[in-house]
Amino acid sequence: MQLDVLHSVVMVCMTNITAYCKIVSRQTKFIVMTNVTNQAIVLFSSGLDSVVNVSILQYIYKIETILLFIDYGQKALEPELQSTKRFASANGLKLITHKISDRILGSKLTDGNSDINIDVSDGREAPVDLVPYRNLQFALIGAQYARKLNINIVSFAFNISEMGAYPDNTDRFLENLNELFLATTYYPYEKPIFFISPTIRFTKTELIKLGTYLGADFKNSTSCYYPINNLACGVCNSCRFRIEAFKRAKVKDPIDYAIEVDFDSQPVSYEDVKMLLDIALQDKQKLEQKLEKFGLTLGVSHV
Repeated sequence: MQLDVLHSVVMVCMTNITAYCKIVSRQTKFIVMTNVTNQAIVLFSSGLDSVVNVSILQYIYKIETILLFIDYGQKALEPELQSTKRFASANGLKLITHKISDRILGSKLTDGNSDINIDVSDGREAPVDLVPYRNLQFALIGAQYARKLNINIVSFAFNISEMGAYPDNTDRFLENLNELFLATTYYPYEKPIFFISPTIRFTKTELIKLGTYLGADFKNSTSCYYPINNLACGVCNSCRFRIEAFKRAKVKDPIDYAIEVDFDSQPVSYEDVKMLLDIALQDKQKLEQKLEKFGLTLGVSHV
């Protein structure tokens, strides 16, 4: 009789312990899930750098992207915005649009009557299309949306070809930006926001090759300052740089131009982009190491 009672007590205890372990397991999974950073705010202009940036984040970093388009009074606002909307719709992505109402800083990229279709800077003076402190302002807006949506990553689409001309398109800018925002974060009670640029180590030509391999949606992108009847003009600085980059990459640009442009197109193979993929993976690993220091894990969460 005593053995039967003892056996019953043991079974009750084991049942309670099993139930408790299941509760702890569920809670642990929840804790892990909340520390996974699986989304990024992507500052998006609809240019080819922005498009490839999305592809790298989605297919190499394995995280979801939310597009943030900012109206800062740029001359090509309407074609950029419409192209961004088409890109978001075609790729099933969430789009946030934000308008900067007070435009204090002037630039030939924003001033109504100025011409930006002239040669870029030779390094002795600022390029004509530089908008002073623009990316600093974009970072602040991106960070505010990131915090509102409980996201820890804000991504720019810089490239190595423009580093010398634009001081806010550089590694140094990103490093200082991260230090600044870390200093203004209420850590450890909230997680910091990380500013990254997965495209920063590539030229435009390399980005086109990598983007083509990853299936980037270049068709729904635009680079033109002066479109003609919804066609890229093909002669403004931005169009010329784009055309030259596609030609060097030996990839046909899928957008339509108002002038005739001949492209010598060849398929992009794994061997063509292996080194680029390795670089992107290295940068991903560096980001993972930074996130780990703050108890964050990169990747899509599954429970």
